[in-house]
This record gives sequence, structure tokens and C-alpha cells, in this order.
Amino acid sequence: MIGKPHIRAADWRAHKHDFAALVVGVIAAACIILGSAIGIIHLFQSSQQGHAPNDAGITTLRSTATPGNTAQSARSAKPARSSGSAAKTAEPKATGMKIDWHGPTGGVQPDLAGYGDLSIDVDLKKQRVYVKSNGQTIYTMIASTGMDNTTPTGNFVAGGYAPNPRGASFYNTAERMGAQNWICIHDNILFHSVPTDINGEYITSEAEKLGSPASHGCIRLSIADSKWLYDQLPTGTPIHIY
Repeated sequence: MIGKPHIRAADWRAHKHDFAALVVGVIAAACIILGSAIGIIHLFQSSQQGHAPNDAGITTLRSTATPGNTAQSARSAKPARSSGSAAKTAEPKATGMKIDWHGPTGGVQPDLAGYGDLSIDVDLKKQRVYVKSNGQTIYTMIASTGMDNTTPTGNFVAGGYAPNPRGASFYNTAERMGAQNWICIHDNILFHSVPTDINGEYITSEAEKLGSPASHGCIRLSIADSKWLYDQLPTGTPIHIY
């Protein structure tokens, strides 16, 4: 009669040791494979980020119909007032004074509906915008134009012949700034308010630069001045920047 094979204790310990080593080896191999997979995924994600579409500079413009954005010509409408009745405004003083970037910078804002032959002059040296009727200044605004001569000079028109000549607000993701009450002058050059952040809140540090070149080419105005111009300036009004 053949009996059951007898396994010595030493052999059993050897088999047990080999089995444990095998388990450890399997676990180590799995860890190496998992680590390699994670590394490959991370490398793939990094390469995708490095080749993301270049849309960071897209500017979101929101345009709405406004009283100034009508088919009415800037040189038509009501007859111009006589030079004696033009609402002349005193030249705003900015040097050494803190400018109120919330309110009107030129005093009482005239109702442009009562004036004809409107035009605008922008003086880059003085950082001033002059609203004129029949060649006479009826309102003067403190502005901030482009740094490093980035505001173009020449003759333009309000609306800039753009499909959307004006709008309520915009945000430029590349510059991380936006603004309100914009009117197109030429291409991406606009009249607009002092800058806002992504939440539409005014950026105080930028607003306090009003009166000095501070933009990337656009013409910044106080909140009140930009809203007044946005509401009342007829599309097609001649603009001279010098």
C-alpha cells in the first residue's frame, strides 16, 4: 500500500518563500506598468496643452441697439445752434489733480440731439477729446489713449463702418480686461469706459490712469462720459485724431 507523500517542513518553507517572492514580483511589475501608464498620460496631456488653439486673445463683444446707433446721419438731424448758444465747457484740469473717473470730466454734458454738424477731435498730446458742433467745442473730456503711440492718427468715423458699430460691453481674454459703452473708431480701436475685470467690475488701478496714455490703442473715457457718448453720438460722426 502506497502511503501519502511526506512533505518535509524545510520543503514547505521553501515553497512558501518562492510563492511570496512570486507575489511580490507580480505586484512590483504591476506598479511599474501603472507608473508608466500614468507618465504617458501626463506627457500626452502636457503636449495637448502646449498645442491648444490660440484663442486666448479672442475679444467678446456684446452689442445692443442704442439711441446713437441709428441710420440718422451725424450731419443731418436738427439744425445746428448758433455759435453764441453753443454750450462751451471749460478745459478740464488734470495735472496734479485727482480725476473723478466715475463722473463727467467736462462739466454739464450737452444734449447732442440739439446740435448739428457734429465732429470729434482727439488730442493725443493733451489727452483730451473735444466734441464739436459747427467746428466749435461744446464739450471736452479727459481721456487715456494708447501707450507707445498705439492710437492711430488720421480721420475716421464713429462706428468705423463696422457691422456692430457699438455695444454695451466687451472683455479681452488676452489682456484680461474689458470695458463698457464702446464705440468703434477703426478696426479694434474703440472709445470705451475705463477698464473692467472679467466680472464687469471697474479696475481702480487702471481707472486712476485717466488723463495719461494707458491703453493698447483704444481711447478710454470716464464712466459717465463713455455712457453719454455711447448714448448720444450718432454713428458716422467724423473723428479726427492727431
